[in-house]
Amino acid sequence: MQAHSYVSSGLIFRFLLSGLLLTGTFFFSPYIIIAIIMLMNCYCAYALRRNNIAFFAMAFILFSNYSIFAYYWFDLFGSPITNRYINWLEYPEVIQIGLMVLFVFSATLYCVLPSFADNEIHIYLVGEDKGKNPFMGLLFLIGIILIICVSIFLTYRSGVYTERTIYEYTTVLYILALYHIGHKKPLTYLLFGVMAVDILFILVNGDRGHALQLMLMVYCVFLHDKLPKWTLVLPLIIGIIGMNAVGIWRGRGTFSVEVLADSLTKLRERKFVLDTAYAAEGSGLGMVYLTNVYGFGERLRLFAVYILSIFVGTSALSPDANLAAIVINEGLYASGGGVLPNYGYFYLGYFGVIALGLLVCFYISLMAKCTEKTSGLKQCISVYLFSTITSWYLYSPAPLIRGVLLLSILYLFSTKIRIKLR
Repeated sequence: MQAHSYVSSGLIFRFLLSGLLLTGTFFFSPYIIIAIIMLMNCYCAYALRRNNIAFFAMAFILFSNYSIFAYYWFDLFGSPITNRYINWLEYPEVIQIGLMVLFVFSATLYCVLPSFADNEIHIYLVGEDKGKNPFMGLLFLIGIILIICVSIFLTYRSGVYTERTIYEYTTVLYILALYHIGHKKPLTYLLFGVMAVDILFILVNGDRGHALQLMLMVYCVFLHDKLPKWTLVLPLIIGIIGMNAVGIWRGRGTFSVEVLADSLTKLRERKFVLDTAYAAEGSGLGMVYLTNVYGFGERLRLFAVYILSIFVGTSALSPDANLAAIVINEGLYASGGGVLPNYGYFYLGYFGVIALGLLVCFYISLMAKCTEKTSGLKQCISVYLFSTITSWYLYSPAPLIRGVLLLSILYLFSTKIRIKLR
């Protein structure tokens, strides 16, 4: 009872403080607002420090926001590659609204997330369970192999690697395969072999997103409760340098020691910011800009189309279902996605920003509450959301809705089919 009272009083205090700070934004300079946002993000990460998965999810949001602020507000660098984003500096009112969007989103997280700080996360995805179905796990694995083979064939036949939506959703198949066959070592070794080929193929072709998802999935399932946080500092630094090098490699079409050296140089020049973050904000600012072009009624119509596309597919309702495509069609630059809260602002204003913030709080709380008694579905969803955080925060909210829906349907279907695998 005392713990519940403590959580409630803390929630009320943070809510009142956020309201007070929101009032202060009318008088504060942008740099004070940035400092407040970073402090709120830091507090959330610190409060979730006992939950490795929830902590790293919040830490990624913190790092992404730092990258956005460093680029757009402190103008630390401006190479020819990034000038297309720096052009937004000519529209200070748009950047100011973008800052407030991040403030409202961060304030929502600050109000709610610390309430789940006392829980230690434990993912038991690969343990034995009566509800698991190795036969269906094997079918999921076969499906993954077929998708990879088709992707390799199409790439080398055309000579061009193309990211495909169905390929990205193999993350769902990997998680379900691990869930059903993770306790059977021979099949698990086969799954890891397939995953290694998948990651290598993706990186060789200069892609990063899906490979990173698979790496995060492995950490979440097998390593999250075995490695102290400090042991991950060096791998994270190496990973950031490596992923940045892959991006440079993709642009040049060749890999060499010079590419790695250039990666280190660019990271140092850019004060170690994440290029994907400021690119996503460049697209997101286009969404903010278009709120003055499209009336609220038209944005509501586009929101309804987007919701419908979750069930029938984006391509069937394109371009109205693809906000990034709309930004491009209006003559603005878009990287193919945008920072999550900007989607909410375009469709529903600040109400949409708060709604997405609460959805993220709900999902991170789901991660933070995982124990050995948590249902298999909730654990699978937790692993999926952690693995795809780079996608749903810096690209599209689709994994938060469509991805979770697809995973849930396949999970429920696979647990109902009972065929014994000898």
